[in-house]
Amino acid sequence: MTDVRHGAPAVVDPVRAWIIVAALAVGSFLFVTVETLPIGLLSDLAAGLAVSEGTVGQLVTVYAFCVMAAAVPLTVAFSRFPRRALLIGVFAVFVAATTASALAGNYVVLLVVRAVLAMAQALFWSVAVSLAGTLVPDARKGRAIALVYAGISFAQLLGVPGGVALGHWLGWRWAMGVLPVAGLVVVAVLAAFLPPVQGHEPIRARRVFALLGRTRVRTAMIAITAAFTGTYVAFTYISPLLQRVGHVQPDMVSVFLLLFGLAGVGGNALAGVLVDRRPYTTVFVAVGGMLTVVVAFAALGGRTPVTVLTVVAWGLCGSAMPTVFTAWALRLAPADREAITALLVIAVNFGLGAGALVGGGLLNGAGTSGVTSAAALLLATALAAAVLGSRQRP
Repeated sequence: MTDVRHGAPAVVDPVRAWIIVAALAVGSFLFVTVETLPIGLLSDLAAGLAVSEGTVGQLVTVYAFCVMAAAVPLTVAFSRFPRRALLIGVFAVFVAATTASALAGNYVVLLVVRAVLAMAQALFWSVAVSLAGTLVPDARKGRAIALVYAGISFAQLLGVPGGVALGHWLGWRWAMGVLPVAGLVVVAVLAAFLPPVQGHEPIRARRVFALLGRTRVRTAMIAITAAFTGTYVAFTYISPLLQRVGHVQPDMVSVFLLLFGLAGVGGNALAGVLVDRRPYTTVFVAVGGMLTVVVAFAALGGRTPVTVLTVVAWGLCGSAMPTVFTAWALRLAPADREAITALLVIAVNFGLGAGALVGGGLLNGAGTSGVTSAAALLLATALAAAVLGSRQRP
């Protein structure tokens, strides 16, 4: 094993390399779980903190926008910092902040602590995905990226439902209190297996945003932003959509969410295998599939078989998007992996936050038809931009 200097690929034993990538996947699982857990514990948190459920919902929106706002400044500030120490520090912050979340005495304290967590998550995404790609051969980069992003699918499948169940059983503080323990495990694995990795040459904010001067990068970011905004316009409100459009009974919503999560794990794994072979095709399939899902669900969702199929397809295509878009972005700027990953973090989290806000407004105003129409329009825009980007020259 040799050191990694200035972001160059390391000569790392394959077993050790995949252990590191798996630890990063656990990290993504933990961050996504803590980010979205309040959605499932709205009532518990509202009662425990003496605030409204709508106010609790802002914990997720503020978190997403904090990740977006912190991505570039933190990537720039820590560009020269050794990656091993940086990632261990990120998870040390995770352990401390999740512990503080479990002990928070009021809503404001919880909001502030989650803002700190969001900044740690922004730095994690900027470093972890690009690092994972340097530890494995080029032919396995897509699989390494997919494994890191598998944490997102497993957070939706196991992390959030498990946290919600624990929160209902023992209280929301226990649901958050178990997360620091898992964070300590990640710290231990990274300390034991991750080799010394030097930071890059200094990255300046101007250099990050200068990437948008490249036509292909700009087109890709438009596609990514539109795709995630369209996805989260609908996904944030999947429960009312299933009930009002799909005519799913309230006590069956959890079953459909389980199907969604299982399909998501499969979609992420499939994307990891295919993205190295056909990078643009996987983007078209993921975004085009999401567009088809939204249109089919809106038009035919009242039929149970259609609802089941669209939920499964939604999980497959939606979970593939982080992997295929990241692989696309990294191919556009191989010499600026962390800089373009910072732009990717901004695009994704803008989509998450804006999608939730737009979807909520439409649901309260135009109803479910407004939500699905907006999602379809945004996804169609994303697909058009992706097709255009595939035809543009460097």
